[in-house]
Amino acid sequence: MVRARVDQESIINQANSYKEEQIPKALGQEAHVIQAAEAFKAEAVARASGEAKRFLAVYTEYQKSPEVTRQRLYLEAMERILPDITKFIIDDNAGGGLLQLLNLGDFTDRALLPEAPQEGVGR
Repeated sequence: MVRARVDQESIINQANSYKEEQIPKALGQEAHVIQAAEAFKAEAVARASGEAKRFLAVYTEYQKSPEVTRQRLYLEAMERILPDITKFIIDDNAGGGLLQLLNLGDFTDRALLPEAPQEGVGR
């Protein structure tokens, strides 16, 4: 009986010791999670605020000159979408067109050229 009481007290002491060890760890983890959540919140709010300010700035410029702003936004989007590709901007009002960009003088691979009709063949 005495032995059981000693074992019981020993187990209770171990449990209390474990509890006293775990509580500070749990409180530390709680503080860490709260700080991480607050940092995420602050970052999300700052990012959204910046995007809203940028949108309002673009909208203000758009109201001043819609066509110029629309063209600028289009060109910026193309630069983001096609970053490593050489881009040619062709003004329809300047005359010419895509044929000015074709370098037909350097076409040296004769195998790719269409065959000239031969006389007397296939008649």
